[in-house]
Amino acid sequence: MCLFLSWHPNGQKWWEGTYKDGKEVSGQYFNNKGEEVETNAQSLK
Repeated sequence: MCLFLSWHPNGQKWWEGTYKDGKEVSGQYFNNKGEEVETNAQSLK
């Protein structure tokens, strides 16, 4: 398994995803305050 992370410009985590055999098995989005949200669209507000 591989863990991937992406960050907002302010340094807060934006996305965290886990992949296995090249396929995403889990993913979480975070807003620019570091709070977990449901969708990519919500993470960009």
